[in-house]
Amino acid sequence: MNVTWYTYLFDQATWYFFASLGMSLAYFEEENAGAFALENHTRYLAEVRLGQRVEIRTRAIGRSAKRFHFMHFMVVEGSDLLAATTEFVGMHIDCRTRRSSPP
Repeated sequence: MNVTWYTYLFDQATWYFFASLGMSLAYFEEENAGAFALENHTRYLAEVRLGQRVEIRTRAIGRSAKRFHFMHFMVVEGSDLLAATTEFVGMHIDCRTRRSSPP
């Protein structure tokens, strides 16, 4: 699995995480809102081979009224092998005012 696939899987996991917080794509469109990544750290720890299945586990680390901090962990299914992690600090944005805002 190359870096592009890792990025895609983490991106999809982020959308699922946002949706679990009530911030689905429909929410962003209806509220004219968005989210910006303020900081992101990705670590590639082990190779994932073609045909291997992975799962993404997500943990919320902290939040404030406008900011959120979370991590994704990519684990090879059926094992304890941690293949990659990514950590995000982000901010909710009101696209009308182009300023940070609470969701």
